[in-house]
Amino acid sequence: MRKLILIAILTISTLSAFSQKSEAFPNDSITKVLVGIWEIDKIVDKDDKVVETITKEIKGSPLGDEIKIKATGPKMTLNVDGTYELEFTPQNIYRGKWYIGSPDTLIFQLITKKGTNSYNMLKTAAEMFGKTVNYDSDGNIVENNPIEIVKLDKGEMMVRYETDYFQVYKKKK
Repeated sequence: MRKLILIAILTISTLSAFSQKSEAFPNDSITKVLVGIWEIDKIVDKDDKVVETITKEIKGSPLGDEIKIKATGPKMTLNVDGTYELEFTPQNIYRGKWYIGSPDTLIFQLITKKGTNSYNMLKTAAEMFGKTVNYDSDGNIVENNPIEIVKLDKGEMMVRYETDYFQVYKKKK
């Protein structure tokens, strides 16, 4: 349960820092390159050295002020209809809508349905930490998560991971 609360806290913190308005940036050529299945190849630091773990500072966390996390990323499926799947494990898959926010920003929009356990956890965590949560007209929680695209070509994509790291993806389809 502590891990779920910590994940919710991290999600709320990240969303508060990076929330953006839901406006798509029209660019068909970028969209054509992005559509497909992307699998994580490696995580590198700013010096292009492969890393296995990273240390993340989380002041006041019940797990300590710093935690080490495995440097990895989800399998990304970006569909032509604007939907996505981020598969962290076969049991942990996020689904939502994606769009291009700018030529170097991919936006993942996640809608957490009102009344679900995830909804209740996110709402509680936001209230505990005084964070603002965005809702749609049905009362669902809407999160817009921007991803900075550092490099993109037909077969490889590099996105910023945390502050000083980058996820390198290879396109499978």
